[in-house]
Amino acid sequence: MEQLTTSQEKVLVAIKKLIAKNGYPPTVREIGKEANLSSPATIHFHLTKLEEKGYIKKGDNTNRTIELLVKNEFIKKKEEVVELAFLDKDNASTFINKLDECKKHIFIPTSMIEDKKDVFAFLVTGDSMIKAGILDGDIVVVEKRDNARSGDKVVLITDTKEVCVRTIYKENNYFRLQPENDNMVTVLLKEVTILGKVIGLYRKIK
Repeated sequence: MEQLTTSQEKVLVAIKKLIAKNGYPPTVREIGKEANLSSPATIHFHLTKLEEKGYIKKGDNTNRTIELLVKNEFIKKKEEVVELAFLDKDNASTFINKLDECKKHIFIPTSMIEDKKDVFAFLVTGDSMIKAGILDGDIVVVEKRDNARSGDKVVLITDTKEVCVRTIYKENNYFRLQPENDNMVTVLLKEVTILGKVIGLYRKIK
């Protein structure tokens, strides 16, 4: 494998650390902050070189689809796991306030939980969040809460009773529910029911 320059190595390490910390690929802005680089063009250049040299694989024009093709030494090999209630679009509204009664469970690394107590896992369906690196069939780790800040990714119930993941923004007297997919429509609602904030992503290797 072709050797990296110092700057390329710096960007690669930033990507590894952010994936190990968050459980999903970072954005260009997050890479820049971690690697102390301010120019998006410079970061994109280094990402292209990393891909050419076989260290990463980039998706098609999406923001969080960087796949590591090399070992990530920042991910612990032997991690303890914790059992979480496993919700989906069909059972989320039923068990959100009684997670201990949910019959479905999943085990995930404790490093994704930190000190948060009310946490559950949610099965993502559909392609509404692909530009955020959240794909159909992924499992997001969610901190149970009924509020969020603008820019947070949340699990919520819409006015049509759909349970889904969206990026939420507060605008005047409305909530803007932003899908991370250019082919989907943004929705403005006066009221939404927030079930929790996405704090991590767990993807099973098929």
